[in-house]
Amino acid sequence: MAAALALALSTSLSVRPAAADLKDDCAEAAEQGQALMRAGKLAQARPQLVSCARPVCPRVVRTDCAPWLVELDRMMPSFVVRARDERGRDVIVVRVVVDGHSVADRLDGSAVSIDPGEHVLRFEVAGAPATEERILLAQGEKNRVVSASLHAALNADGSRVDVPAPTPQGHHANLVPTFVLGGVGLVALGVFAGLEVSAQQDKSRLDGGCGRTGSCAPGQVDPVRTQFDAAGISLGIGLAALGVATVLLLVATKGDAGAAAPARAQTPGVFRF
Repeated sequence: MAAALALALSTSLSVRPAAADLKDDCAEAAEQGQALMRAGKLAQARPQLVSCARPVCPRVVRTDCAPWLVELDRMMPSFVVRARDERGRDVIVVRVVVDGHSVADRLDGSAVSIDPGEHVLRFEVAGAPATEERILLAQGEKNRVVSASLHAALNADGSRVDVPAPTPQGHHANLVPTFVLGGVGLVALGVFAGLEVSAQQDKSRLDGGCGRTGSCAPGQVDPVRTQFDAAGISLGIGLAALGVATVLLLVATKGDAGAAAPARAQTPGVFRF
């Protein structure tokens, strides 16, 4: 019986540092998110604020991050690209490059969110010369329509000039597994928190009763030990899932960055809702 309580206590002590690390991560994400937001780097700030607004973060952190995230989304400008050929028809298969970084290979009518400021948009389509447009997006400006006229290049006899199709610049990584693993990790951490609190409460009741006299029956100790074991397993699953999700996200981000123009070292402040 004493061994069972000792095992439960050791399990609790082993998971506390991980919980403390999670608390520190939440606080660090909140600090970085606010600093990036103040610097006008809204797209970089958004993942930080999403992280510190998670249910697993302390309430004092979440109560700050949640309204910051709402304010950031209100401030973030966005634009929608429309492209037409020489006959005024919509062109769908268009590669859109923002500040040297590819953000889309075809148009779907959705808005592209980006940091406020000046940006260079380049439009590439097979059979027509690429065109560029410089735009200035104000903070809070939403769904600005940017129109591109993609007219085919013509020879002197009126025939089309053979313009090669734009070279693919890599592929957009499938982030579904990342989101699924992230969701599993958050759920597992929530289960861990609930089991840990419940197990600690039950252990305290035993320590104040039969634990002082060493008279605890197995039927009293085993459920507490099971809760600690389950909490430890949930924590391990949660951290592992979030770790794998983070690795997948980093790999996808590096892949996109490697396919982008080498003149820009940093990932641009662009994302799609």
